Amino acid sequence: AVESIGLIYNKDLVPEPPTAFEDIPAIHKQLAEDGKRAILWDYNNTYFTWPMIAAAGGYIFAQNEDGSYDVKDTGVNNEGAMKGANMLTTLIEEGVMPRGADYSAMESSFNKGETAMMINGPWAWGNLEKSDIDFGVAKLPTV
Repeated sequence: AVESIGLIYNKDLVPEPPTAFEDIPAIHKQLAEDGKRAILWDYNNTYFTWPMIAAAGGYIFAQNEDGSYDVKDTGVNNEGAMKGANMLTTLIEEGVMPRGADYSAMESSFNKGETAMMINGPWAWGNLEKSDIDFGVAKLPTV
């Protein structure tokens, strides 16, 4: 089986998901007027945050032409990785994402209709259906 994560969004709060992370602060500002949050995810867990780092060119190890990996060539601090990390930092510093967000806070907030979007996977859909959330799944926004 293959599991992957995506942007799960509450269609009642965000009819169309954003295509870029840079659009999320404006969505948050609008939703905050009603006591809602734009996005939340367990950003301390690299499973959920790595796509943001890799989206702009971050990588763990460079791959050699023969398919092996060069463990001396890491891409976790290259320009692309830093672009993703800086976007995450911006979301936290601007109050879009709370400091110390974790999985249970993310899932609870989304299931209560308090958060418009979360980065999660298909294992979360069952609880969303029980919560009667009209949700959609989209590609993760670009960095």
